[in-house]
Amino acid sequence: MSIGEPEAAAYLTVHKTLKAAGTSIDPPDALIAATALANGWTVATRTIKHMARTGALVVNP
Repeated sequence: MSIGEPEAAAYLTVHKTLKAAGTSIDPPDALIAATALANGWTVATRTIKHMARTGALVVNP
């Protein structure tokens, strides 16, 4: 998996949106969410509430 322009653009959107809402998350988590958003993937995580704020599809494994 590589990080390209679509993932970087999605990261900026996620970061700016969460920061404006006062609910930012750690940059690595934002990058994971952005990569999923840019590629139409679902994020498997135990921190559903945390990751769902990004707009990414999430599932608790």
